Amino acid sequence: MASSLQDIQNMMAAELDQSATITAGTSDWNLRLAYINWAQRDFSESYDWRALFTEVNTLTSQASGNATVSLPWDYRKLAGYPFITYDGQTTKEFPEINAKEKTRFLPTDLYVTTVGNPNTGYSMVINPASIVSGASIYYSYYAVLPSLASPTDVSKCPDSLS
Repeated sequence: MASSLQDIQNMMAAELDQSATITAGTSDWNLRLAYINWAQRDFSESYDWRALFTEVNTLTSQASGNATVSLPWDYRKLAGYPFITYDGQTTKEFPEINAKEKTRFLPTDLYVTTVGNPNTGYSMVINPASIVSGASIYYSYYAVLPSLASPTDVSKCPDSLS
């Protein structure tokens, strides 16, 4: 069972303060909130957790057959090769390569690179640079956990007690 931020804070207060509850906005609450969000970030970046595995099935939407796909806000890394129906009929796996090595490949080679950063977001660049409009794109990725802010926010981190 997933725990809300209030539940997590109350468990910490019971252990540390020997009090059954803690009020949002107090200095102890805010300090512990920083530690909770830090722990969530560490958890999501330490391993490829099954709870953070996500699948996406999308289509290109621009008439130009845009070969760059914006990745979700919680993207951390690809979980496998994307499957792309790049010509409207043929579906193939596109391996991910390091963007610094793309000069070693031909313009007709099939591959993807991911570019960006956590602050501005990530994109997946598909080679060849032009795919048909409406091309099907399936990919899986590992997500990062979002920061908790409100007492009712629920952590996606699996509860070790359940």
